[in-house]
Amino acid sequence: MSLYSYKATDISGKIAKGTLEAPDEKGATDRLHDMGYIPIRISQTGKGRGKLAGSATKSGDPDILSFFTRVSTKDVMLFTQDLSALLEAGLPVDRALSILTNITEKEKFREIIRDVLKAVQGGSYLSDAMAKHPGAFSAFYVNMVRAGEAGGVLEAVLERLGIFLESSQDLR
Repeated sequence: MSLYSYKATDISGKIAKGTLEAPDEKGATDRLHDMGYIPIRISQTGKGRGKLAGSATKSGDPDILSFFTRVSTKDVMLFTQDLSALLEAGLPVDRALSILTNITEKEKFREIIRDVLKAVQGGSYLSDAMAKHPGAFSAFYVNMVRAGEAGGVLEAVLERLGIFLESSQDLR
């Protein structure tokens, strides 16, 4: 048995952090589901690492400079993996973005996510809301999200984007 640290949310959006013992990452995920949680991040403590699916917490208000803010590939990768995991768990886009706003560590990126959330709540497509932040979401990224929305396969596209960004990060 290995020890895993986790960050998870319940269906109401309450964040939980902790550690648990499990034979592998899938076992840790299953235990969290049994406890009524949706995993956001699971990582093996000690030797090695499990699959990441998340970030961490604070809050603030969006400002005009968020349009010009550059966001690291790693932050976008973690956001993409988290968003994919939450959507695959059945949460609607606006609820998933709300949770991600609460758990994102970087203030400027949190402001960008909050702005995207407001646009989506106002009726915009996710891809259109992301396109307003070229410092965070590249044209390639936005177009992939747009294709996922159009084809009804947003979760799968985000999962692939997460893998692509992780590979890009590994090459750096």
